[in-house]
Amino acid sequence: MKLTLSLALTFATLTAPALATAADRNAGPLWNQGDATKKCPKVCAPPSRWNGQWRTTVPGKMSVCGCDDPPPPVPVQQVQSVDREAGPLWNQGDAQNKCPQVCAPPSSWTGQWRTTVPGKMSVCGCTAVAAPAAPPPQQSADVEAGPLWNQGDAQNKCPQVCTPPWSWSGQWRTTVPGKMSVCGCVVGAAPAAPPPPPAQQSADVEAGPIWNQGDAQTKCPQVCTPPWSWSGQWHTTVPGTMSVCSCVTGAAPAPALNDGCANAKQACSCGNTGRPGTCGTGPHKAGLYCRCD
Repeated sequence: MKLTLSLALTFATLTAPALATAADRNAGPLWNQGDATKKCPKVCAPPSRWNGQWRTTVPGKMSVCGCDDPPPPVPVQQVQSVDREAGPLWNQGDAQNKCPQVCAPPSSWTGQWRTTVPGKMSVCGCTAVAAPAAPPPQQSADVEAGPLWNQGDAQNKCPQVCTPPWSWSGQWRTTVPGKMSVCGCVVGAAPAAPPPPPAQQSADVEAGPIWNQGDAQTKCPQVCTPPWSWSGQWHTTVPGTMSVCSCVTGAAPAPALNDGCANAKQACSCGNTGRPGTCGTGPHKAGLYCRCD
């Protein structure tokens, strides 16, 4: 069976009603209506729009803007009418029997037919559905998320900041150090896989004199400020005057050790008295600690 060259070019658009959806999107702290009026139109970036609503979820830390998201695009299907040969059709009854078979799915018979060669050939009018239109291009927007200290913090917060239909692209950046960062949100395409965590970096930071492991455990976590954290290591550079704490970023901090005890029977210095002792277990602390008794 073949298609004739005489095509009845009939096009129509098949659409279905779709409704916009509302979503709350994190915006960082909003202090008043004026602040919301300034920030929310940016948070509800096109194709979304701000609906005028906002509320505080964590006082002084996080508020959300009410965004109206457009309905998903309805695939456009072009319905084309074509004539398909069916052999001789003698009358309307004969066409009603044969044309539904000639116009096999996904086509369907339009109810029309005509004879092209009397006594030899007739054609049935069939509809055929073309492929859906291509999906819309990806759109992106930066959404405020409060301070983000490192990649791990971004991986925890950004998927929550980029609420559906938006998703996190894996990108983020700091706009106001220590106060505000933004997550890269995308819509209209599959989100990119998050980038691998950055390699660990380390730095020695001066902390004044550190007398023992207990003194280091008190001072070094304060010296290594976010996004840096204390690695658990320290050493003296100028006896009695200066010591340094080893700070790292891009990796989880090392767990704190009681009096620096990593192994049983290790020589140690008690944090409260500075007296020499041996690492072991006992009733005073969980795990290993320096026992001077």
